[in-house]
Amino acid sequence: MLKALTFYEKTEEKLQKKIEQHLATETRMPKSRKDLEHEVKDLRWYAHYNKEAIRKIAKKYDKRCGKSKTMQADLMETLHHSLMANADQRCTALLESLEDSEGELPLTQPLLRTELDS
Repeated sequence: MLKALTFYEKTEEKLQKKIEQHLATETRMPKSRKDLEHEVKDLRWYAHYNKEAIRKIAKKYDKRCGKSKTMQADLMETLHHSLMANADQRCTALLESLEDSEGELPLTQPLLRTELDS
């Protein structure tokens, strides 16, 4: 799970930098904008499928190990505090920034968390 969260955060950071560079150029290329939109949408799907996979794996583990184990609750709590938990909103903000003429990136959370719960 930690690898998926770290990959998401690093990829989002790279995308944000690419978008900032794209918005800083005076002649914005439509093709590069479309490529960036595609990358953001791919990241959104990555987050969606990985959150669901983590939930299902933990649920199956709990089912096989009995009620005394609560892996699903622990993992979902960790996931809830990660940036990937809000991936849909964060990716929407990145997509909106591509359409925004001001070039501001409207992310309300810091890009990377400084600590991850294990």
